Amino acid sequence: MASIFFSSSRRKILSCSRSPPFIFTLRRLHQPYNSLTESDIQVFSEILGHNPSLLLPASDPIVTAASTDWTGHYGPAPARLLLRPQTTAQVSALLRYCHERRLPIVPQGGKTGLVGGSVPTRAHQEIILQLQQMNQITALDPLMGIVTCQAGVVLQNLQDYCADQGWLVPLDLGAKGTCQIGGNLSTNAGGPYFRKYGSLAGNVLGLEVVLADGRILDYNYRQRNNLKDNTGYKWHQLFLGSEGTLGIITGVTLACAPLPRSKQAAFVACASYNQVLLVLQKARQYLGEILAAMESMDAAIWTLVEASGRHKMPLSAETLRSDSAVLEGGPFFLLIDTHGSNADHDQEKWQTFLEAVQNDILNGVLAQDMKQYQSFWQIRESANPTVAQLGYTYKYDVSLPIAQFQDWIQEMRLERLGPLGRTESSLVNANWGHILDGNLHFNVTTIGEREVQKDLVNALEPYVFHSILKRGGSISAEHGLGQAKNHLLPSVHNEITLDWMRSMKALLDPKMILNPGKFLPVSS
Repeated sequence: MASIFFSSSRRKILSCSRSPPFIFTLRRLHQPYNSLTESDIQVFSEILGHNPSLLLPASDPIVTAASTDWTGHYGPAPARLLLRPQTTAQVSALLRYCHERRLPIVPQGGKTGLVGGSVPTRAHQEIILQLQQMNQITALDPLMGIVTCQAGVVLQNLQDYCADQGWLVPLDLGAKGTCQIGGNLSTNAGGPYFRKYGSLAGNVLGLEVVLADGRILDYNYRQRNNLKDNTGYKWHQLFLGSEGTLGIITGVTLACAPLPRSKQAAFVACASYNQVLLVLQKARQYLGEILAAMESMDAAIWTLVEASGRHKMPLSAETLRSDSAVLEGGPFFLLIDTHGSNADHDQEKWQTFLEAVQNDILNGVLAQDMKQYQSFWQIRESANPTVAQLGYTYKYDVSLPIAQFQDWIQEMRLERLGPLGRTESSLVNANWGHILDGNLHFNVTTIGEREVQKDLVNALEPYVFHSILKRGGSISAEHGLGQAKNHLLPSVHNEITLDWMRSMKALLDPKMILNPGKFLPVSS
């Protein structure tokens, strides 16, 4: 997860006279966008085949909903129009026209992000370009496990399609029933299986991208059977994680992994964070190659999920809340997941592991069947919606050295939240994450309040980000920058790097029409 609000301080971009493309970018940025005319709408209608379901006016309630981030923290920002192209050719024609007319565009997939990257900004009131109509899976090589699909395919649909033929998509997310693969690619989404199957970007073999001026780039997208290719620049990597600011991804060719024949999982509880680290170390040692994921949940989020009554919890936080555990900030809960090819072999490894950690855990439950396995994951994936239903949640998707998770959380609680004097009934700090890859989701929820509170903003930001950087972490582990964190890039990258990024933006999107106000730092 990522920060869902931003400081009200004005942003400034440091100029650099040695970079002509950078100066060019700033000049373009200060030029106003053109107004939308009836003539523009007529052209869009012609491109979309005069289909009224593919072109919705700003006054349509669907457009209002599309203009609001799912958390409610961004928007509704006025949109000029909503377009739903069905083909890459239509995307190309729409962008070519918008480029000529200098009309701003925000590409939108499943709208499950947390940094406001896929909704319009109040400053630019972009045209929303939804890709949900481009949802075809066009090929799956049954021998190589290479799948090709359009950007609007929902992740779970892609997972199910590949699983039916024995292949596993190397990405899983709690929002898989809504998010689209194009949006996953644009934010380079991570998820719990990052250490097992690698990054999403690392599994991309081919890409189809439409540039701002309508040109269509094809990098091995239609040449679908190459796992290894070493011809030319790997330019497709530039668009992965760029959040639609350099081009709009319309198709992908992806390498899948063989579907595991054996999946097993356990929940274990630890009294202290030091014990968590011991369990993590022994899981790597004893589970080895079958270790697929390890998810952490602290006592606060476990208690909230348990109190919701939506799940049958395998362990009770209350019964495990010993004096020593409370003193250490615990208990802590770990969901450990394995993927293997032989159930008997995996069970032997599990037995050896559980024997090795018996003195490091308070209790543990090994899933007895796939139904319980899935219920364990449902508990973990319910963390985010649970806090979202309780009140306004300030969310931070960060990465840290694993050993520093709890020290940093305690620092936030004692030095930033403690002085506010809020009671546990009005404010809760609940945390979870992908501990195998050092990804922490830090959440502060004001119970019953739905509006941002200035005292909390001032207490947390920008201190949260600076303290993360001081510890050698990242302010965005997997959810991107959007309009929430782009102003922080000068604190992350030096001016030479920022210069290069702006120059690349100026080269590929010289009229600055693609997702303005997102990803890169904005001028004041």
